[in-house]
Amino acid sequence: FAAVDTEFTACIDIDVSITGNTISQLLPYFSDDKVALVAPRVKSPATTSVLGEYEVAASVLDMGETEARVRSGTRVSYVPSAMWLCRTTALRSLSGFDESLRSGEDVDMVWRLTAAGWRCRYQPQAECSHSPRTTLQKFVQQRMSYGESAAPLAKRHPGKLAPATFNLWQTSTWL
Repeated sequence: FAAVDTEFTACIDIDVSITGNTISQLLPYFSDDKVALVAPRVKSPATTSVLGEYEVAASVLDMGETEARVRSGTRVSYVPSAMWLCRTTALRSLSGFDESLRSGEDVDMVWRLTAAGWRCRYQPQAECSHSPRTTLQKFVQQRMSYGESAAPLAKRHPGKLAPATFNLWQTSTWL
């Protein structure tokens, strides 16, 4: 972020697609000078595989259809960094992502931003498409990586990590 010379930075994972409207739908939130980050809804494209269809129905990256302020202890306590539009100065003020984290760096960044007085927003009317994992092995590795972030996040942000919650799809899958 030190090299970025624009007011806003779009962080977009390599396996994510956005439309021509995605960024323009996120920009109005920055009329509030305290907004550091706005994230769209992350959806998985329809596929013919069972794993792909599970991702369409119950992706851990999809925060739902209701707009929200993002901060720990709320319904939307983080937003995945698959796609973010950010105020460059806000990210720079915290020296960007913590590169020592193998996963959970997006949760850490949101929580550090809010602790520093910035606001983060989730705007589901804007959407991006995230390619689901194509094999069961890659799917399990991704979920294990997410789980491995819990201990470092709990250590860095005491009391902010929520207990595990499962929706009907996730529960039925595990059962």
